[in-house]
Amino acid sequence: MAATITHPFVSAKVDGADTSLVQPSNWNAGHTLTGTIDVANGGTGRATGTTAYALIATGTTATGAQQTLANGATTEILVGGGAAALPVWTTATGSGAPVRANTPTLTTPVLTNPSFSGTTANMGTVTTIDINGGTIDGTVIGGAASAAGTFTALASTGNTTLGDATTDSVTVNGYVGIGGAPSTQIGLRLISAALTGTSQYGMASVITGTSSATTQIIAYDSYPQVADAVFTVTNVRGFHARSGAKGASATATNWHGVYIDDQNQGTNNFGITSLVSSGANKWFIFSSGTANSAFAGNTRFGATTAPTSTVDVTGSVAATTTILSSGATSGIGYTTGAGGTVTQLTSKATGVTLNRCTGLITTTADALAANTTTQFTLTNSAIAATDTVSAHRQSGGTAVAYEIDVDSVAAGSCVISIRNRTAGSLSEAIVIRFSITKGVSA
Repeated sequence: MAATITHPFVSAKVDGADTSLVQPSNWNAGHTLTGTIDVANGGTGRATGTTAYALIATGTTATGAQQTLANGATTEILVGGGAAALPVWTTATGSGAPVRANTPTLTTPVLTNPSFSGTTANMGTVTTIDINGGTIDGTVIGGAASAAGTFTALASTGNTTLGDATTDSVTVNGYVGIGGAPSTQIGLRLISAALTGTSQYGMASVITGTSSATTQIIAYDSYPQVADAVFTVTNVRGFHARSGAKGASATATNWHGVYIDDQNQGTNNFGITSLVSSGANKWFIFSSGTANSAFAGNTRFGATTAPTSTVDVTGSVAATTTILSSGATSGIGYTTGAGGTVTQLTSKATGVTLNRCTGLITTTADALAANTTTQFTLTNSAIAATDTVSAHRQSGGTAVAYEIDVDSVAAGSCVISIRNRTAGSLSEAIVIRFSITKGVSA
């Protein structure tokens, strides 16, 4: 390496005649130095850098000749070689331009135990992450595939969507509070005082059964269970409609504990269906309240066939007080199915059998002498010994010519007498109607 040096003082004198001496012009001229300048004197300790555009590093000692690093490729980054070695160009993994900005964009990086501070966006796929504090904004967790994750305390503000497909499932272990804090006494506690609209619902089950549901579709299923332990619980209720509360200034016109809309989509439609069987201490409906009850449609008791009357009973009716009818043209009596008919075969003294609570008996037309009484036995399994049997002439024969009486009422039979009240013999078939009224002796 060559260098030119000059003296800082420039002489103004003119050269002398003796050229063997150092003249002022020689002093003022530049002096050329050849060879290398060592590091201690500000040089590199070598004559050339060896490679254009290469990086220079210090020597193996503090005053040793400087060294040249080979040029790196555009896909390499410089990695330190340690305390006693030159840095080494190393092939970079991944793709894209090197990161030089304060807010870089990393595309699918693999980070092992990274530490973050501030706001981090679009982290890509993270196998395990432990977030203590801060927020996660606009992030889908488990979007590609479901995976196990743990949130010690997860708080969400604004709209939150769990799952992005109709087949997704959400499992919550413990107590759940929606709209308020959960309670250890309530599995799912729903609290809301901010609903809007003219009709508002605390909970709505609106499901659509798919074609695989060939047995049943249930919108709400109650299945209470009692733990296997030694204790007594007073009440277990599948559904409990509490009275609720109303603000003092508000008015609720109709307040329903249970309200059932018209059911009209099935082949057979039922408002309430009960499968509770009979047995000791078992009740289908047990109303200990004293409020009135009203049934607008026909009602059957004792069977599951469709009723044909307002109150239709298959079986017996027992009352501890009076049974009254206020119908001006109806009253209390038998309906179709309770009655029957029978005809005597030989004479007015011939007995007949008719096992009905009411019915018509047609006598023979044999002669009955004036002011004469005859009688016959009605065999009827509907008659009890304590019953009252009434009878009268319904039709046939001469009007007001006969007296009809009932006597000797016993279990399964009674005696009906016929008297000719006139002064002449009558040979007429008459029709007698009878009815049984149940009675007891105590």
